[in-house]
Amino acid sequence: MSKHIQRILILGGPGSGKSTLARAVANRLGLACVHLDQIYWLPGWVEQTEGQIQAATRQAADADCWVIEGNYSDSWEYRAERANLIVSLDMPRRLRMWRIFKRTLRHYGQSRPDMTPGCPERMSWEFLRFAWGYDADGRNKMTALLDRWQERRQVLCLGSRAEVRKFLGGI
Repeated sequence: MSKHIQRILILGGPGSGKSTLARAVANRLGLACVHLDQIYWLPGWVEQTEGQIQAATRQAADADCWVIEGNYSDSWEYRAERANLIVSLDMPRRLRMWRIFKRTLRHYGQSRPDMTPGCPERMSWEFLRFAWGYDADGRNKMTALLDRWQERRQVLCLGSRAEVRKFLGGI
């Protein structure tokens, strides 16, 4: 990977490995790691206001060096404009759902490292329906974003664990 890559945007469906990849890339390159869930949620699973989310996301994206992971499509264009590299994790649904169940069991009742403290891991039907339905809606929106930006930014689509390992090995 080129040394001038200092702002990396990581997108993907729920359970695709965005947070894990962001931490690994940030650690290897010495970049700040921004988890948008920490911007979006206040303790107790309270949503920030849209204005607060937009302001905090823009502030993070305006920094010189970062890895930002998370979907929140309202800020995609701004983050893509600032990014040097856009990484899309397009993992199969069965793998994403397995990872969601696994992380829920691992962190149940506690806040995950990529989540706001005071937001204990939980299982909800609403989130499971959202995650299951990602392929029908969110994936199409993400693909359209990548299509819009592929001529202006380096775009990398990773569709398997092997492709993620190869990407990390090249850093």
